[in-house]
Amino acid sequence: MEFLKKYIKRYLSRIILMVILTILVAIFTLLTPIIFSFIIDNILQSPSNNIEIFGGISQKDGLIYSAIIVVAINLLLALFYYLRGKNNAILGDSVVLDIRNDLYHHIQLLPYDFFVKSDSGELIQKCTNDVDMIQRVFSNQLSEMVYCIMIAGCAMCYLFYLNFNLALLAFVSIPIIFVFAIVFFTKMQKRFLASDDADARLVSKLQEAINGVRVVKAFNNEKYEIEQFDKRNSEYREITFKMIKLLGLYYSVSDLLVYAQIILVVIFGIFAVLNHQITIGDLLIFITYETNILYPIRQLGRIIADIGKVSVSAARLKEIMDQPIEDQTTGIDHNITNDIVFDNVSFDYGNGIKVLQNISFNIKQGSVVAIMGTTGSGKSSLVHLLTRLYDCTSGKILIDGIDIKNINRKSLRKQIGIVLQEPYLYSKSIYDNIITSDISDNDVYESCKIACVHDVILSFKEKYKTLVGEKGVTLSGGQKQRIAIARTLARNFKVVIFDDSLSAVDTKTDKDIQENLSKLKGITKIIVCQRVNSAANADLIVMLDKGKICEIGKHDDLIKANGLYAKLYDLQNKVVGGLTNV
Repeated sequence: MEFLKKYIKRYLSRIILMVILTILVAIFTLLTPIIFSFIIDNILQSPSNNIEIFGGISQKDGLIYSAIIVVAINLLLALFYYLRGKNNAILGDSVVLDIRNDLYHHIQLLPYDFFVKSDSGELIQKCTNDVDMIQRVFSNQLSEMVYCIMIAGCAMCYLFYLNFNLALLAFVSIPIIFVFAIVFFTKMQKRFLASDDADARLVSKLQEAINGVRVVKAFNNEKYEIEQFDKRNSEYREITFKMIKLLGLYYSVSDLLVYAQIILVVIFGIFAVLNHQITIGDLLIFITYETNILYPIRQLGRIIADIGKVSVSAARLKEIMDQPIEDQTTGIDHNITNDIVFDNVSFDYGNGIKVLQNISFNIKQGSVVAIMGTTGSGKSSLVHLLTRLYDCTSGKILIDGIDIKNINRKSLRKQIGIVLQEPYLYSKSIYDNIITSDISDNDVYESCKIACVHDVILSFKEKYKTLVGEKGVTLSGGQKQRIAIARTLARNFKVVIFDDSLSAVDTKTDKDIQENLSKLKGITKIIVCQRVNSAANADLIVMLDKGKICEIGKHDDLIKANGLYAKLYDLQNKVVGGLTNV
């Protein structure tokens, strides 16, 4: 429960108020049977019309006064119920609001590698189901636990005061019911967790199916996906249904124990009344209090077990909060003005397999550098090192002669922009996907013109206000890439990385964008690409193969070298020529 300590301290005053209001609810709940007991024993069974306890008033007036007292007690009880419910709701919602904000803030600051290795469905499940479980504790179960303890304690004390022997009989099954509840719900924790895990797998499958709907449609794979979802859904239903059946068995057995205990009290209570050991009013109190005690005690076992479950939820959330956040501030703020140098850089993802090996080359300020290579040659890994999504495992990356590790990430990412091959567009308008507080409308339009998408946007009915759908699903791949390029260019980065972000546009548009980019002076452009045409006009072309530089130079020099680049050039020209002849 370490995770919850700071939230308990933060809302300690509301927790104390909850305890006070719950105690008042318990006390006033127990007062009503005492008043009715008094009415039966001292008013209804009074031998004369004058009731001495009320100063000699009539039986009728005694009933009226008693009714007023009962109404007053219940009005106060209703008020305390209302205040307790309101306080509990504020307490639960406030704690959960803080937990969600803290979680989201922390998740946003986690390093990129965390998300690569995490299952998104499980992460979402933790941030929803586990948080909801904690909310139930603060908004209901803590209060109910205090109520159970308070009402059972007060009732037991008063019943022992009325008749010790009958009180002993009244509580004979309480330890059995309580222990039964504790043992049962402790054993059930594994089933609760199994149900939660099955739910997480179901959510993950649903998310996967929605995100991959284009692939499903393209391969006519709906039947398979339905079968897979049905399998996960059936698994979740089976696990949860078994859990519900066991819960039904528990409540049936515990109800049998409760009713058996009440019947026992009624039978022996009648004999006690006949033997003048207690009054009829006292018997009413015994029967009423018995119900008030047994059901809360049964519920107390469930609450204690659920609090145990909450400890699991809190531990799962603590796992996220314990993940070290990405250090974005350590290091200097540096204004990029000069060259970028890769000096014998090597990198692996922590598994010992080198993705990049001994990479060395210079990127002149304001130049265009193309990174090419075979699939899996480390092109994307190379550019990710520049924004410090990862740090190189050996060697150095120098910016203006300063080791990139000595420059804080926040400063770097303000100056180095990246356009991904699979850009993420939010379910907003095109305009809202590009604009930020420090960008003017003119910046938006100019960046779209450079990305050759301005005229396309104007052709839409709603123009820049066109909603693109989640992940830009309503746009073509090329349109998404160009809007993503515009979004990056609008921010005036000093270094812009295009990570195969022109792969979905046609050759002419690619050429037009390249020409527009060449007019942007003072900006260093790094283009990761597969097309030779995209790299031909670059100031420097770096060819990677199996994580190593196999060729480096300008287009003409690499053609003359007759290496991998030249072969790729010939292959692509033959393909284009073949398609033209067709």
